[in-house]
Amino acid sequence: MENIETASLFDRSTVAGLQAQAIPPPPISHLLSSSLVMPDFNGPILIGNLLNYALMGVLAVQVYFYTLTFRGDKLAIKLLVYLVLFLDIIQTCFSTHYIWYIAVDDGEYFNRFHGTWSLRTHTPLAGIIAFIAQSFFAWRIWVLKGDSRLMTPLVIAILLAALASCVLSICFGITLNELLIDGPVPKRNTFSGWHYLGIFCDVLITVTLVVQLWAKRSSDFKFVNHVLHRATRMAVETGGLTCAIATVELVLYLRDWNPYFFSLVIFSGKVYSNSMLASLNSRAPTFQKDYPADVEVWPPSTTKTTVLVAGAEV
Repeated sequence: MENIETASLFDRSTVAGLQAQAIPPPPISHLLSSSLVMPDFNGPILIGNLLNYALMGVLAVQVYFYTLTFRGDKLAIKLLVYLVLFLDIIQTCFSTHYIWYIAVDDGEYFNRFHGTWSLRTHTPLAGIIAFIAQSFFAWRIWVLKGDSRLMTPLVIAILLAALASCVLSICFGITLNELLIDGPVPKRNTFSGWHYLGIFCDVLITVTLVVQLWAKRSSDFKFVNHVLHRATRMAVETGGLTCAIATVELVLYLRDWNPYFFSLVIFSGKVYSNSMLASLNSRAPTFQKDYPADVEVWPPSTTKTTVLVAGAEV
């Protein structure tokens, strides 16, 4: 009996000691990020991946069309197109890795959310692809600037803002795990800055291109006006689309950290890629139904006819 009582006292003292040294409960933000956000997070990831695959197919068709139609384009343009295609293929593989990780592997609930590296690659790749596309359109503005001195600071502003936006997207990807554990509020500045700068670039590019192309219209050359009108419409459509995607993405993120913002992050890079390819492919004679003359806005191709309007290649 004495041994039993001694053992009981030892057990009670051990339990009391363990209770005294017990690990405090995790913070509320940690519980919210791992328990409440996670169930809603997988759905947007799935939707984003489905749209990502669809846009990857569109991009593949556009690159194929470009390769067949514009074999005489400058080497720099071709390398830029294939670089964007390569980055988009890599991004698609990484997004597939993450969706496979959470849907097929079915690992531990918490670890599958924080333990995969592929989740952190989405925003950097989206930012890099957007930077390439925005730099491409900045170069387009430079080609069309003619003798205008105002365009030089505008091009510099676009490039600097695009570069800063790209850097912020990389920083957001690096700190994504910390954001999900600590809560969204401390890291909002990185994501917001990335998108504010991106929206600024898209709006500035669109407005500048529209003003440039409209200024080169001439009543003496109807077919040139037709080409310029088509180029202007393309600039408005592509610029408006990229700006709208970035705006919705930002609003969803800032509004109680709606998890559907990440579905847009997944395929936003391909929106920029397709916009760039659409701008290049719009030069094809296929899209010039009313005018058989082979005219292009830019860039000059060794196999195309170049028309000069107001001293600029059109």
